[in-house]
Amino acid sequence: DGDSVNEAEGHAFYFLRPVTGEPTLKAGTVRIEDCTFRDIGDEAIRMSETEKYDTERCLDSLIIRNCSFRNIASECIRFYADLDTGTVDAYVLIEHLTVDNCGTRMAFIKNNAGTIFRDILVTNSRLPKQSRAERSDYVAQVQGVGSLISHLDTLNMVFQVPEPSSGRVSGTKGADIDTATIYAFDPLYADAANFDYTLAANSPAYGKAFSGVALGDLRWADPLNSVDTFADENMPRLFDLSQNYPNPFNPATTISYSIAQPGNVSLIVFDITGKTVASLVESKQASGTYQVQWQPAGQASGVYFYKLTFDNHAVVKKMMYIR
Repeated sequence: DGDSVNEAEGHAFYFLRPVTGEPTLKAGTVRIEDCTFRDIGDEAIRMSETEKYDTERCLDSLIIRNCSFRNIASECIRFYADLDTGTVDAYVLIEHLTVDNCGTRMAFIKNNAGTIFRDILVTNSRLPKQSRAERSDYVAQVQGVGSLISHLDTLNMVFQVPEPSSGRVSGTKGADIDTATIYAFDPLYADAANFDYTLAANSPAYGKAFSGVALGDLRWADPLNSVDTFADENMPRLFDLSQNYPNPFNPATTISYSIAQPGNVSLIVFDITGKTVASLVESKQASGTYQVQWQPAGQASGVYFYKLTFDNHAVVKKMMYIR
């Protein structure tokens, strides 16, 4: 955390688990937070499961948050999940990245259901190195059912390959894109040429993130201008569902939600097959903020989803249980 990585060639972070039968560590959580990657000759972060190599499971969850990438010759992040749709995919959360002067395609997340990819600034791209020339087709692609790209801004992008049918910001194999939160504005960096990505006080990136804070690596944001800006912090929106905490979790996790007026509330937990495994709330409630704890009983490790329904509106979020 907090360190720069500077290499002429190769990868800054290359994670490949051994083949089955060789000594190995148990798959777990990989967190890469508050880091700066610069001057990397290929991919900055590369992780692979069984789709590309004869390996064991790479990890149970991957969180990449509050990181900056500068002058990366190929993708900043490349992650392969396995091809077996019957297995549980990893919990993957990638958010709050600042990417500048890197190869066109900054991220490729392959075959991983339920990936969350959001709150990202990508500016001033360049073509990838010649051996990766085919990676000049899109900015980012996320694959897999339930995956979502949202809250992403691009500026001054260069492409050499014709636009794919899935677009320059690409979701395939069941992944979705929230097109209303795909932007194309200048984030107003202080001095990008000299690696200073501090956001100006009037930057349009403020308030554009999923949670209402600034897009990009929040280490470059003014903390006074990067907070949620609702008129009354004690008055919730129509309804709001927070990310469970802790996440990943064991043995229990807390789910918080708010409703702005009285109404019928349902909060359920279901697994990747769509089977309901817990009904946490099913009642009419007054306006306010609520917390509910879920402690799985006899459930397997893996990805679960929780769905809040308020009157005729619903929102779903993802969580990871590790036994």
